[in-house]
Amino acid sequence: MARVLFLFLITAAAFGLVVFTAWHPELWEPWLDAHGITRDDPLFRKGLKLVLAIVLGIPLVALIYAIGRLGSDRPQRDLDGYTVLRLRAGTRWFTTISCLGLAALFFAYPMVDPVAPIPWAFQAAAVFCLLIIPVMLKAKVRYDNSTLSVSNSFGGSSRFRWSELMEVRAVPEMKHYLFVFENGKKASVSYSYAGLDDLLGTAQSKLGAHPGSAGSRRGTTRI
Repeated sequence: MARVLFLFLITAAAFGLVVFTAWHPELWEPWLDAHGITRDDPLFRKGLKLVLAIVLGIPLVALIYAIGRLGSDRPQRDLDGYTVLRLRAGTRWFTTISCLGLAALFFAYPMVDPVAPIPWAFQAAAVFCLLIIPVMLKAKVRYDNSTLSVSNSFGGSSRFRWSELMEVRAVPEMKHYLFVFENGKKASVSYSYAGLDDLLGTAQSKLGAHPGSAGSRRGTTRI
């Protein structure tokens, strides 16, 4: 929580700096004039985007990631003896609040701008944002010694057998692990699930027990 508060203060300070700079062009316009650069100059626009991406983008992304990591990192057990992983509390509630905010904006925009083209597109986007919420809140990974069940993007779940696991691949650019099974079946598990280390440990042991798996042949699960 302390890290979240620290990053929030950094992000707020960065936003305040950008606002202050925008309200006081006399601080930077003379420098632009001295170098023959105007506000309409493509070089100025590209430079402005780069500065905003660095000053605002980096702390904002770090803040969102820190919020998403809030909550317990322990798996749960259900009444049937399955180990259950759910998205961290920070991820669930940040996504819920963000989707509600976006839905409100999309619903309100056609009313604020009555001449906006294809208003139904904004309403469809708002409905889509609202549909994401129950999917995220219900998302879970459920497994025992023989099977693995992973929620999909449509609110359902896909079931796999550990005996068919071929490889576990880390995909850091997409923030998930990809579980590859026989016959080309795949399951994606987000980094945001609580108790992920236990799941990966189970996958490691299952790969080591299968002589024909990719992980067994290489001695690694690529995670």
